[in-house]
Amino acid sequence: MGYRINHYAKPTDSQAVSGWESIVKDLTLGMVSTGMCYFGFETGIVLLAFPMGLVAFMFYASVLITSIGLLRDYRADIKKQKLAPPKQAGDDEN
Repeated sequence: MGYRINHYAKPTDSQAVSGWESIVKDLTLGMVSTGMCYFGFETGIVLLAFPMGLVAFMFYASVLITSIGLLRDYRADIKKQKLAPPKQAGDDEN
């Protein structure tokens, strides 16, 4: 009688990152990439300056896209709250 082995990997729990944490992370990495781009430009190392400039641009674009998404979600939540009927005293949700 053979031993049965599970060949499937156990699913991992992902650590979800909120929008504001993503913005802070991307801004920090964008500033580091901008600094490296500037250093590469000042020293004349083209192989450092242009790729780091592109990476910095992508980080700043990610910050912009995430910010726009957060603002849209915030406005949708505010609009949803305004459209919801006001709760009366004694109303229970149970």
